[in-house]
Amino acid sequence: MPPTRRAAPTIGPVAALLLMPVSFALLALAGAMALGWGLAGLIATQLLGFALPAWFAARRCGRAPAVLGLIRPPRRALVGGLLVAASFWYLSASLLVPLVEDWVTDREAELLAEHVAGPESTVFKLFALALVPAVCEELLFRGAIARGLRGRIGLVGAALLSAAYFALLHGSLVRLPITFALGIVLAVATLRCGSLVPAICIHACNNAAAVLLTWPPVGVRAGFLDEGAPVILPLAALASAVGLVLLWRAGNEQIPYVSDATSL
Repeated sequence: MPPTRRAAPTIGPVAALLLMPVSFALLALAGAMALGWGLAGLIATQLLGFALPAWFAARRCGRAPAVLGLIRPPRRALVGGLLVAASFWYLSASLLVPLVEDWVTDREAELLAEHVAGPESTVFKLFALALVPAVCEELLFRGAIARGLRGRIGLVGAALLSAAYFALLHGSLVRLPITFALGIVLAVATLRCGSLVPAICIHACNNAAAVLLTWPPVGVRAGFLDEGAPVILPLAALASAVGLVLLWRAGNEQIPYVSDATSL
């Protein structure tokens, strides 16, 4: 049996639970202040509502990057994360989105379409709508909350609770099953391999796919995804399954522990 290894310190379960109401309040405040700022407002809201409270809590433990899991992942986990990143968005779009698309409000679709159709460059749109949310949200939900809770309630409990909060904070009950499923995948990826990098890759690719498929020049040409479903769907399922297995096996039964700096 391979030896166990001690993971990086976490913010701890009490701090992780306190981050939930704090991040909710900051998100509401930042969203109200940035209303009407367009994509710049979305970036500011992500930074103030998600990244800032997670980073501040982690700083109390020492080196914030290590506490939040911003470390180099094992090679096996990186490969697994890339496989899931390349395929899970298609599984979600093909299997989960059809279950709720009839209940998606016109306003939800219009908001995304407005951002995608704005005057900014496509690169900036992907930065603001895909990369920034992936990094900021992972710092909070997986880096701070899921890692902080694992030592007290275990991997399953931490994954479920962080995924539920992740889904609720997205503010759409209709899309809750989709965001909850994604949250479970991201939490398991992070907690098993000890690094936040695979989850950021998966999250960013999922967001980028949503943005690009909403963008008319790409969306019009995306019909081949539906036409090729009999082939693409099994391949995507296989890639995601292999990726998740690699992520799971990358975890060497790390023992999470709470830094003395976070004992409350």
